[in-house]
Amino acid sequence: MKNGINKVVFTDLPICRDYISQTAGTGAKLKRKSKWLNAVSLTADKNQINEIAKFPFVKKIQLVARFKKPSVPIDNRVDLYPGIVPSVETALDYGVSWTQLNMINVPIMHQLGFSGQGVIIAMLDTGYKKSHEAFSAAFAEGRVLAEYDFIRNDGNTQDEPGEDLSGQHNHGTSTWSVLGGYSPGSLIGPAFGAKFILAKTEEIGLENQIEEDNWVAAVEWVDLLGADIISSSLSYSDWYTYEDMDGATCITTLMANTAADLGILLVNSIGNGGPDLGTLSAPSDAFNILSCGAVDVFGDIAYFSSRGPTFDGRIKPEVCAMGYNVQSAVAYYDDTGYIYSSGTSFSTPLVAGAAAVLLSANPTFTAYQIRRALMETADQSSSPDNNYGWGIIDISDASNWGVNFSADTTIGYDTLTVQFYDESYPMPTDYWRWYFGDGDTSIVQNPIHTYRRPGNYDVTLKIQTFGTLIRTKKNFIKIYSSEFCEGDLDNSGETDILDVIYLIDYIYKEGPPPDPIEAADIDGIPPLNILDIVYLINYIYKNGPSPVCP
Repeated sequence: MKNGINKVVFTDLPICRDYISQTAGTGAKLKRKSKWLNAVSLTADKNQINEIAKFPFVKKIQLVARFKKPSVPIDNRVDLYPGIVPSVETALDYGVSWTQLNMINVPIMHQLGFSGQGVIIAMLDTGYKKSHEAFSAAFAEGRVLAEYDFIRNDGNTQDEPGEDLSGQHNHGTSTWSVLGGYSPGSLIGPAFGAKFILAKTEEIGLENQIEEDNWVAAVEWVDLLGADIISSSLSYSDWYTYEDMDGATCITTLMANTAADLGILLVNSIGNGGPDLGTLSAPSDAFNILSCGAVDVFGDIAYFSSRGPTFDGRIKPEVCAMGYNVQSAVAYYDDTGYIYSSGTSFSTPLVAGAAAVLLSANPTFTAYQIRRALMETADQSSSPDNNYGWGIIDISDASNWGVNFSADTTIGYDTLTVQFYDESYPMPTDYWRWYFGDGDTSIVQNPIHTYRRPGNYDVTLKIQTFGTLIRTKKNFIKIYSSEFCEGDLDNSGETDILDVIYLIDYIYKEGPPPDPIEAADIDGIPPLNILDIVYLINYIYKNGPSPVCP
């Protein structure tokens, strides 16, 4: 279940079999089916197309778009600004990949233990050299969940001699390594702890043409497998005009919109067609996705990074990351080779990997909330434009986005008055609703509440900006009775073996003091010593005299 969708929706419904049968009856060869689009792709001649057009259930016929892949950007400047290693000792040996990760504050999240664990990321690209050392951990730990070649229609996403041109898997090898590779000293991706689905969708060749229906099929497939995030460094423009970049025309854009509606976060390259405005490619014009621009090591926008706006006037890209001289695995050497790569193809997996880290740190976040968190904490969020979008992401700030709160005290005795503070980010919000755990509520931003009975209280804060965000802190407020019983050292309301252990830890192991300290003076004769322990054991197990209660 994603985005709260736990019911059958239109996109779950299959295409009518009779429609498919009648269409194939013309002699046209079926290639792909799409439930989401309620459409099929076919290989057909002119006569077959004319016959298909006569069917009453056919709404529209259009050519499958193809994309001529642009060449890898090359900068003629002498100084190529290679990556640097960290100047301080880090828990992980990032090598030169430190540069691309540090720009978006990934190492901080790694130190906190978040590396995309529990998140499923789908890669859509040319294929993958699975034997490269950067992927050894993912395969060894069983984190590659599935793979499929949508070009050859088989289960192998690596180069297939005799079928693929040499180098088919080069681009995908590099992008996957940037996102989730793990080879200490050479390359570490932001989401090296995630799970992966590999889709081979882009066929290279003399014309470098890519058919978008493979991409469409792959998106529906990874949805069935439970993908949380899709990283796609492909874009389609040659068959579309700028007027088509309106978020509602291109086939891949329509698919991207549906994926977002179903709770999948699509992270897609905006393209390498810059620096002119309006040079974005589909599906980066979609709504509620993250289209990615590229910056260099200094945070300046790369000359090749495509620009917005969309034809209907929306700012693009959404965000940026380093896409110039990015450390990546290379497939055309041995299994240990690395190279600097440039293009929005490489800023995209950095953003997708960062999104996975954010989701592992905040597993209740929806795709919509992850997108907002990354955009609203990026470095140009206060003044977005069509070069950088909302700016370079900061995964550390994004992890603190959303609803949060604190209190001036969380432990005390009845009666206890607590001042609560809303620390939600970013501000402002439209409303606040507090649930204090004792049946009382408040709609004040920073309320004061008094607890009158002992107990452990869960406190919840709901805020609303463009959507409702909720955070609950379990056992946040602990209230003890102001009356105590000697022997009840942990103030649990009962005297048992746990109190004996508590007293031993305090006297002999510098454990926490009893609360209150008077509860530990079991025999009523200070100071606290072995005699109090013996007294308590005799009471619990040998029917000895009981401790004194007020």
